[in-house]
Amino acid sequence: MVPAQKRVTSYDIAKASGVSQATVSYVLNRVEGQKISDATRERVLAAAAELNYRPYGPARTLSLGHSRTVMFVLPSFPLGHAMNELLANLTSRLSHKGLKLLTYRPEPNESVLQIASDLSPYGIISLVPLSPDQHRSLEQQGIAVEVMALSTPAGEDADLTNPQERNGQMQIEYLLSKGHTRIGAAMPNDERLRPFSEPRLAGIDQALEERSLDAAVVRVLHGDVDQAVHAVRNWVELGITAVAAYNDDVAVEVLAGARRAGVRVPDQLAVIGLDDTPIARQIDPTLTSVFTDMDHLAARLVHHLVGETKPLRVKNNTHVVPRESA
Repeated sequence: MVPAQKRVTSYDIAKASGVSQATVSYVLNRVEGQKISDATRERVLAAAAELNYRPYGPARTLSLGHSRTVMFVLPSFPLGHAMNELLANLTSRLSHKGLKLLTYRPEPNESVLQIASDLSPYGIISLVPLSPDQHRSLEQQGIAVEVMALSTPAGEDADLTNPQERNGQMQIEYLLSKGHTRIGAAMPNDERLRPFSEPRLAGIDQALEERSLDAAVVRVLHGDVDQAVHAVRNWVELGITAVAAYNDDVAVEVLAGARRAGVRVPDQLAVIGLDDTPIARQIDPTLTSVFTDMDHLAARLVHHLVGETKPLRVKNNTHVVPRESA
């Protein structure tokens, strides 16, 4: 059996650099207000690097009062392209702050408060709604909390929301700019996605209502081509000239139904998706879609979570990407 390698401690670093353990602790933990010269600081850091020092997680958690992790609490819905993009951007931006992202999906009867108590995270970003009592309890434990709303309540700050209504509105604004006034909407047959699909549809109808146009004719697609053919033929029979799809995956179902039904896209039926996934550029015809700037959302969340006071320099780049389908 290979003997376990001895963990390097602050005592070892103090001995190698010729300073006290207290000084080593101040330097490694970046404690402010200590009169430590730059030369001493550099000597300690050089010794730590030479000895291949790695902080001991549990001890560091005790000293800091929290681990260097941020919990991202997710409901049990399928992760699509946009959410994976958000996770990647959050991971990168938190890493620059010395923090790690931990995704967590609570069981139906599992308490977020208990998990937070067990893990002692630096902060929590939650797509799961938290009650005022839960929010207060977490903050009393010194845990920073940001809740991502799936819609934008009237009169509230929209900086930290995931504005699904606006996504639907952008789809309609683009289709209207192309002369379409009779609109269909294609939604997924997945109850888990209702927190996203319902506000997106609300945004679609709001944009139409503001222009005194009829509400969108909604059809729910089940992942079946024959059912998509039926929906496309029904839209065309009703005089619908354009369809706003829940996302690019659902838009691809519409395109498949149109092809099978002999309906020409975009001549007889324009189609717009959402999320601007790679498939939007690969399918024939290529798919017009809404690019959602997940890096901007990640930057906003991290900016607020860590309590930064400087203005955020990252601008929202969400926009429609025109392609052949519309």
